[in-house]
Amino acid sequence: MTAQEVGEVAPAERAVHSAGSYKWIVLAVAVTALTSGSIVYSGVSVLLPFWKNTYHLSAATAALAATAIQAGPIASMLIIGRAIDRYGERWVVALTMIAMGVTAFIAAAAGRNYPVLLLCILVMGAFYGSILPGGQRAITRWFEPGLRGMATGIRQAGLPIGASIAGAILPAVALHRSWTAAMIVQGAAGILGAWSSPPSTARRVTPRRVRERRR
Repeated sequence: MTAQEVGEVAPAERAVHSAGSYKWIVLAVAVTALTSGSIVYSGVSVLLPFWKNTYHLSAATAALAATAIQAGPIASMLIIGRAIDRYGERWVVALTMIAMGVTAFIAAAAGRNYPVLLLCILVMGAFYGSILPGGQRAITRWFEPGLRGMATGIRQAGLPIGASIAGAILPAVALHRSWTAAMIVQGAAGILGAWSSPPSTARRVTPRRVRERRR
């Protein structure tokens, strides 16, 4: 970078330090989004025994659902990451989480068709792929280097928190109602996570030359 470009980066770095308490709101939103997404993502493994019984599957065939939810992000992260760079993490993450929730509703409606259920789970995983890079980008944008490691650790806690919630709630719903009702709970968690994003009350302005170098 030239001296001029370094000088243009400085205002953006100073803006990170001036974010004040708003960065903690951003972190809370990132944790909420990751927790909600983890309920959907981890909930697939939780519901495997119910699908095995419903469809009379072997253990290996039932495990294809876990494969599908894992394969989804692999297929989508490159495309979604590029979209986040272009349009920003807030709206990309919100829209994909809504889409993930809606797909869970469709999966619940798939009823007795296991191949359709697998396809829906694959799509759910693909939409989940936005949460990981989106939340990390928000931390990088709002937290100074001395706090990024701690903020990342706090955010990553959303993964086991969401998995724990899924493990505690979804089997109970599936046992007392049905596994389709449990998937509706998953879908609702995804959509509620999307709408947890607060309105922007602070804004960082990145110099034009810096934006061009990031592309």
